[in-house]
Amino acid sequence: TSISQTMRLTFVSIVLELILGYMLAKFFINAKGIPGINVVRTIFILPMMIAPLVIGLMYMYVLNTNLGIVNYVLEQMGIGQISWFGNPDLALYTVIFINVWQWTPFMMILIIAGLNSIPESLVEVAKLEGATWWQKFINLEIPFISHVVAIGIFMRVMENLKMFDVVYATTNGGPGNATEVLSLLAYRQSFLYYQTGYGAAVGILILIMSTILVNVLFKIIWKKETV
Repeated sequence: TSISQTMRLTFVSIVLELILGYMLAKFFINAKGIPGINVVRTIFILPMMIAPLVIGLMYMYVLNTNLGIVNYVLEQMGIGQISWFGNPDLALYTVIFINVWQWTPFMMILIIAGLNSIPESLVEVAKLEGATWWQKFINLEIPFISHVVAIGIFMRVMENLKMFDVVYATTNGGPGNATEVLSLLAYRQSFLYYQTGYGAAVGILILIMSTILVNVLFKIIWKKETV
């Protein structure tokens, strides 16, 4: 169960971070020259500079069932209260939302760097040839952002596989074991149930999974660089 939930959290988080990060990167690149746009970009980057534990505690209050501002607004709109962390079907996706909110700016920065590396001459040629946005995306943007995105995915996979702070601060693995990820399982087995062998085995499993993913990603990058 913990492996399944960890992989679901990792996959969904990274996919959403890539999509939203790309959209935000395109927005900020196209908005160059607009007064105050640099301030707005700085505000978007702030979440990734805050410690994950602090983020978890902040959302614990913001999404509190009875006292949280989000449920208060929903109640005023007639939607009613939602148990963000108490519903087993919703709790993991709430954690994913928090994770995506904090780390989308990281992907955005990487994609902005990749897009800014595209020579202006190629952009002008694409415009003159009447290339559609999809053709520009596939043939022009992806080749320039693929390497930085691959590194970003590698780093985010590593972070998600050992994610602990946000889950511990918000749900502590609950309700039941609905949000029990591998790192939290290792912590519980080692320090709460004193099953140190079990906890160590989970830690080794995280290491094996990380090693396999690292090798796969670097082989993909190496292959692209040698083509």
